[in-house]
Amino acid sequence: MSYEIDYVKKIKCPCGKGTIEYKKMSNDWNQTKESIFILCNDCKDIYEVVTESVCNKPKHGFNKYYCKNKLSNQKTEIEI
Repeated sequence: MSYEIDYVKKIKCPCGKGTIEYKKMSNDWNQTKESIFILCNDCKDIYEVVTESVCNKPKHGFNKYYCKNKLSNQKTEIEI
């Protein structure tokens, strides 16, 4: 069974010239997956997107997304 795209969001990349694209997908068995890509030639060489899982007890887990500078390891949170 294939995944269907449920949600797509595009935001500005750190330099402001391109975008970061987030996709959330699901299949018939309620399995989900997500993908996030930097769609800017300037930024994709400098940054990578990292995910941090946060779990507020008891059942309120969510992810935070960051653009991480590949050289300095500085993280900047992005809103998805």
